[in-house]
Amino acid sequence: MTTQVNSPKVIGRSCKFASTHTVNKERMGYAATDDHDDLLVVKEEVFFEDGTSKPNLRLIENFNRPFWITRPAYRTHKSKKEWEELDKVQQFHSTQTLLNDNVCLALHKRPGQGSLRITNRNPYVYGTDMTAAVWARMNYAVKYPEQHGSPNSVCFYDIETDVLGDFILNHDDREKYGDAIVGITCSYISNSEKKSWTGTLRGFVSKHTRHPEEDYWRIFDEGIGHIRKSVEEGGLGVKCTFEIFETEKELILRAFEILHGWQPDFVSTWNISFDVPRTIERCKANHLLPEDVFSDPSIPVKYRQCKFIEDAGTKTSESNRTINKLFYQCWHMVKAPASFRWIDACAVYWYIRKAAGNLKSAALDYVLTQEIKRGKYEIEEAEKYVKLEKHIFMQKHYPVHYMVYNSYDCLGLLEMENKNHDISVALAGAMGISELEQVPSNPKKLMNNFMKFLYFDRRKVLGCTSDQMADELDQYIVPQSGWISTLPTNSMEYTGLCCIRELPELPTKVFVFCADLDVKSSYPTTGIFANISRETTVLELSRIEGVNEPTRYTVGLNIMGANVNAVSFCQRVYKMPTFEELRKQFRASRCEEQNQLSF
Repeated sequence: MTTQVNSPKVIGRSCKFASTHTVNKERMGYAATDDHDDLLVVKEEVFFEDGTSKPNLRLIENFNRPFWITRPAYRTHKSKKEWEELDKVQQFHSTQTLLNDNVCLALHKRPGQGSLRITNRNPYVYGTDMTAAVWARMNYAVKYPEQHGSPNSVCFYDIETDVLGDFILNHDDREKYGDAIVGITCSYISNSEKKSWTGTLRGFVSKHTRHPEEDYWRIFDEGIGHIRKSVEEGGLGVKCTFEIFETEKELILRAFEILHGWQPDFVSTWNISFDVPRTIERCKANHLLPEDVFSDPSIPVKYRQCKFIEDAGTKTSESNRTINKLFYQCWHMVKAPASFRWIDACAVYWYIRKAAGNLKSAALDYVLTQEIKRGKYEIEEAEKYVKLEKHIFMQKHYPVHYMVYNSYDCLGLLEMENKNHDISVALAGAMGISELEQVPSNPKKLMNNFMKFLYFDRRKVLGCTSDQMADELDQYIVPQSGWISTLPTNSMEYTGLCCIRELPELPTKVFVFCADLDVKSSYPTTGIFANISRETTVLELSRIEGVNEPTRYTVGLNIMGANVNAVSFCQRVYKMPTFEELRKQFRASRCEEQNQLSF
């Protein structure tokens, strides 16, 4: 007799992230136009009737996202509109990869003529700025509005490399692929579990001992023993594992077996520009395809890829001056289809607190000390050394201690995440329905939210941007450059108020006793709350004779951001008399009136 066990009923889903991946044509050998398939990778949390939930990686091949073209009867405008009513447009569908070609076909134009931004010059195209991933996230939010999901699960990843050169067979190999990896730590934290794994090479930790594993746990408990203690004992209750491998290849493969098995929502490093590129290069050195290592095993071979995408490293100031970003201001990305997305913990840390200005120091030791009152693991013998010298000294004389050092680089981040919830909670709020890549761009996030509002609540579709958005009359209106900018005042708190009842230690972006004004960057938000758009504007002020631009800027800000003194406004803009001038005129008129009455 067979007993059938019924799975609990699914009552909802939430989307942690979504990303689109194209065919790896270099690997598969396709010509440039031979294959246009793509794969939408969705990390979701599935909720069941019995109150449980589980992560799930959902793969959707050739996901069709919508776009819209104005119906011929309503093509009466030459300039682009910000939105259009649904009954005046025709809906089409396309994969993300073939979007530009399909928009051209819908316009009865030959495809392959330039980029999507060039095609978007057409005033009758709508909805193309939203990516397939954003549309997928929108659908989740609308279909399951009550399912917000649990906090993100996070895994911190850190590698240590052989600065002594002991594990490189020849100089050319080291020059090409960098120093070999001698240690890797992965530390995981979720709403219900904390665990950590550290792996190393036997040839590295066995230099001065016959019992490296026993020595590791002794040194670990002596230096950072609170990590393994239960919460009741004043510790974190992290379940820790330590493994020793014969080869670097085995070490790398085991580390990613751990990552793919744990299925975190995010894998994070402190300064991702070192750990990920170096891991990619060491995969190549060990004849491993990085795309196979970084991609989830369930991903079809043709979609597997691994690309480290560097941030541009520059930004444009309010005065249109190009300035270099600090390393923690860069938003580097990793393009690899997996159950997790890579993110720089340092960049997230700064982004959440950027209203307070630049960090005093982005060194992990300094940040840990500030946040959890405990810096990086240190031994007395190495205190006099700094930077590379410290690594050389510890690898040469204290390799087992060095692996405890590696472990705590991740465990310290786990400890800080347990306190601040930067990636588990704050990052999710910053993403909203947008992609991870779009987090630093407020205009893109506002655009996505606005499209969701228009389409699902107002039965309208949003216009799109092209490479030529300037109008012939734009030269006559007030420019964005030259606006008043005041960035954080001395009274600004370093972090926002802790005002969430369920997370009393979580800083928010709610600040008090501060002034933070950046007019140019606030332009999208100002347009929304002031209801300013091409569709709501009848006339736009170009200039006022006799009123200079600084005065126009000032009175404009006062109108938008504060209660305006009508008398002062009229004096500055319309050249009306001051109170003193009015008093003099009044007295003069009264004297004239009395003189007339005396006769």
